[in-house]
Amino acid sequence: MIRPARRSDRSALSALQSRLDAPSPALLAAATGGAADPAVGDVCRCLVSVAGDDVADSGSDGDSPRERRCPTDRAVGYALWVASEDAHLAELVIHPGYRREGRARALLRALFGRREGGTRVTLFVAADNDSARSLYESVGFRPVSRHPDFYDAGDGADRPGAADRPDAAAPAGETAVPTEETPTSSTDAIAYAYEVDYGNRGLE
Repeated sequence: MIRPARRSDRSALSALQSRLDAPSPALLAAATGGAADPAVGDVCRCLVSVAGDDVADSGSDGDSPRERRCPTDRAVGYALWVASEDAHLAELVIHPGYRREGRARALLRALFGRREGGTRVTLFVAADNDSARSLYESVGFRPVSRHPDFYDAGDGADRPGAADRPDAAAPAGETAVPTEETPTSSTDAIAYAYEVDYGNRGLE
């Protein structure tokens, strides 16, 4: 199930966010009603993917899925974006124990369903992050530009970059999708955009 994030989700979402190399806690706080600046909270949005008590959770180490049962309505993934006329996807995270279940695609489609027709959803992704690029292209994102040496060595392919700025509604940083690899040299970034069709309304 997909639903808007709640204040009660903060602990679970923070634990998910900690899996990122360069998370944006201020954005996540703003999207769950904890923004120090109300103007920031007005443009931050977050949807969560939840699992009920009929779905097994991964163990505390996060590496051995299906070891224990999880509480009803627990957040196991989220999509975080900054919205204005267009939306910029800043973070997309799914707990390892719940991947390959279509949750990331469901979150993206729910995001599309909340956007007005004729607008765009944008993101940046490392050029060598094939799994993330495949995911985005599978739901309709198209590459629009390439940015040479966007990420320095050690930044990680899930670096959100400038997306934690309240004015970052245009492509300003990397969509945070965890990867197993850390770049050993400068890495190009690919800017992607999804054109929201009027028929997308209500997809969620």
